[in-house]
Amino acid sequence: GIAFCSGINKEYVLFSSFGAMLGYILTQEYLSAFRYIMALILVYILKIYVGTVASLKSKNFVPPLISFFSTFSTGLIILFTSPFNSHQLFLRIAEAISSFGSAYFIGVAFKCYDKLKVNEHLTNREMTASVISVILFALTLARVEIFGVSPSGVVCSFIIMCSAYLFHETGGAIIGTGSSIGFSLIGNSSSLVFCYSVAGLFSGLFSYSGRILCSMAYIFSYGATFLFFGGSARDISPLIETAIASLIFILVPQQVFFNLKIKFSISPYDADGIAIKNMMISKLKMAKSAIGDMSSSVTRVSNVLKSKASPDKTGVYLRVRDNVCADCATFDKCWKYDLSMTINEYDSIIDTIRKSGSITPSSVPPSLQNRCIRIMSLCDSFNKNYSAYSARLGAEGRINEMRKITADQFETVRDMIDDLLYDFQSDVQPKGSKAITIKNSLEDIGVSALVNYYEDKDSNAFISLTLKSSSIVYEDDIIECLKKVTGKDFSLPTIMKNDDEKVLLFCEKPHFEATCNFYQSSSNDDNICGDCFESFYDGKGNFIAVLSDGMGTGIRAAVDGIMASSLFSKLIISGFSFPCALRLVNAAMLVKSREESLATLDILKINLYTGEATIYKAGATVSLLKRLGKVNEIKKSAMPIGILRQAEFATINGHLKDGDILVMMSDGATENSLSEIKAYVSENNIDDELPQKLCAIAKARAIQKADDVTVAVIKIKANKEKA
Repeated sequence: GIAFCSGINKEYVLFSSFGAMLGYILTQEYLSAFRYIMALILVYILKIYVGTVASLKSKNFVPPLISFFSTFSTGLIILFTSPFNSHQLFLRIAEAISSFGSAYFIGVAFKCYDKLKVNEHLTNREMTASVISVILFALTLARVEIFGVSPSGVVCSFIIMCSAYLFHETGGAIIGTGSSIGFSLIGNSSSLVFCYSVAGLFSGLFSYSGRILCSMAYIFSYGATFLFFGGSARDISPLIETAIASLIFILVPQQVFFNLKIKFSISPYDADGIAIKNMMISKLKMAKSAIGDMSSSVTRVSNVLKSKASPDKTGVYLRVRDNVCADCATFDKCWKYDLSMTINEYDSIIDTIRKSGSITPSSVPPSLQNRCIRIMSLCDSFNKNYSAYSARLGAEGRINEMRKITADQFETVRDMIDDLLYDFQSDVQPKGSKAITIKNSLEDIGVSALVNYYEDKDSNAFISLTLKSSSIVYEDDIIECLKKVTGKDFSLPTIMKNDDEKVLLFCEKPHFEATCNFYQSSSNDDNICGDCFESFYDGKGNFIAVLSDGMGTGIRAAVDGIMASSLFSKLIISGFSFPCALRLVNAAMLVKSREESLATLDILKINLYTGEATIYKAGATVSLLKRLGKVNEIKKSAMPIGILRQAEFATINGHLKDGDILVMMSDGATENSLSEIKAYVSENNIDDELPQKLCAIAKARAIQKADDVTVAVIKIKANKEKA
C-alpha cells in the first residue's frame, strides 16, 4: 500500500491512501496498522511537497525514495520503542528495500500508462517494470483461494505466457523470474521459485512456433519442474492454475496480441533512425547553404562579365578601320589628328543604321563625305559589321537571360531542399516498429514491399509501400491488412510510378470526402482542347485539383496547358511546396522554346482532415463557391506563368463545410457568361451533368471567336464512417 501510494500520480494519492489505511485496519494488529497509517500520512505530505518542485516531478527515483523513507523511518520509531533486536532491524531494512523496489515499478508503470494514451512506444525497461507491477498486484491475492486454486497463480502464469509469446525467451525469462521472486517473498514453497522461471524461459523458446506450442511448453516445463522439486499429487493446485491460464491464453483473439505487439514493441532501428535523421538534416542544411552561395556567385560573376566582356560598338569601329582605312593615304589625318571627329561621325552612322537598318553614302555625315575617298567601301563595311554586332547583342541578351534563369534555378533548388528539411523537422513522426509489423503482415499475404509508417501531430496515419513495378497487388487486400495491424481505416492509395518501382501512398481515412466531375469543350468541336484539368490525392490527406489554360487554342495551347499541369502535379505528389513547384514550372515554360509560351494555373487544395482549403491562382479566372444555396465569387489577380522570371501565386484561404460546392472554370467559360453561370448554379441542384450544362451555357454565349471551355465541380461531404 505504501509503495502504491508513493508510485501513483499526485492527484490519486489522497483516495488511495484512505483505501490503504482501511486495508491495514482490517488486516493488521493495532500497532502495525497505526505504524503503516503514519507512513501513509508521511507519503501524502512528501508527494504534495514534491508536486510543488518542478525539477523533481518527472524524476523516476523520487517515488521509490519517498516509499523507502516513509517505510524505514516509521519502522525505526516502532523499533526504538521496544528492546533492541538485530533481527527486527534487518527485517525493517528488508521491508524498506522491498517498498523502494515496488514503488519504482509502480511509478514507471503509471508513466507508461500516460505514454500509451498518446500512442508513444515503451522501452524494454518500461515494459518490464509495467508487467512486474501487474504481478505485484496479482501477488496481493496469493492468500485468496477458490477450491484451493489461487487467482494470483492464474494471473501470473497468463502474464508470463503473454510476455513469452510477445517478446520470446527474453520476456518469458525476465517476467518468470520476477514472479518466482515475488512468490518466494510472500512465503510460498521454494519449488515455485524455479517453476515460473523455467516455464517462462521454455515458453519463450517455443513462442516462435505459435501460441499453442508456447502454452504447451509452459505447461510441461512448469509441471516437470514442480514435480522435480518436491511437488506431490496431493497438492496439484499450481498445475490447475497453469492449465486455466493456458486455456485463457489460447482463447484470447489473435488481434489482441497484434495490438499489444504494436503498442509495446520498439524497433531496434529507432535509435539508428534518429541518428540518420539528424545526419540528413545536417547534410541538407549544408547543401542548402552551398546552393544559396552558388546562386549569389552566378549572379555576381554574370554581372562582372556583362560589364567587362559584352559586345560594344567600339569593335565595329575597329573592324571598319582595319578593313577600309588601314592602307588609306589619309589614315593619319582621320585616326590621329581628327580622331574625336571621326568617332563622332561613326556614332552618327551607327544611329542611322539603328533607325533605318542600313547606311548609304547619302546618309553619311557631310563632313565625312567631303573627307573620305572610300565612302562606298565604308558604308558596305559598316552594314556588314553592324549586322554581326546586332547578332552578338541578341545572343548575349539571350545568354544573360539564361544566366539569370540558371541563378533562379539554384534558388529554387535551395527551396526544394528547404521543403525536404521541413518534412524532416515537422511534427510528422516515423514509427519504425509499426513499419516492421506492417511489413511482416504484408509478407503473410504475399506482398513484399519497403514500408514507411508515420503519423502527424493529430495521430493521423500515413503509409508508403515501395514495390517493384512488375508486382501485382490487390489494394483492397492491402487495406484490410493495414486495418488489422493498425486498427485504422485507410483510403484507396495514390500511386506514383518510376522506372523500376511504384510507390503506393496510403493515408488514414479523413473526415471529409471530395468528389469531382469535369467537362471540356474545344473552341471548335473537332479540335484539341487547349485546357488541361486533373485532380488527385497527394497521399497526405489532401485533395488537389489543377486547371491550366494554355495560351490560345488547339494543340499549341494544349501543349502548354498539359506541360504546366502535369509538371506541377508531379512535383506536389513528390512532396514539394506549391510556391517551389510554381517556380520550377515557370522556369520550364520560359526555356522550353524560343517562342512565347504561357499558361494559367488555377489550383485547389483541400485538407480532408480539417476542411481547410487554399486556392492558388496564377492568371486564372474567377471560381465559384456555393454554400447553403448562396453563390460567391472567388477571385484574385496574378500573372500567368511563362512570362516573367519571377512567378508568384495569389492565394485565398478558407474553411469548407459539409455540402459545399466549388466550381473551377477556364476563362472561356467566364468571359461572356459568368452571370448566367452563377444564376444557374444558384437556382439548380448539383448533379453529375452540371459541368456539361455550364459548358453549354458558355458556348452559347460566345460572342466573337470561341475559346476552349473547361468546367470542374467539386463537392465536399462529411465521411459518414468518421463522423
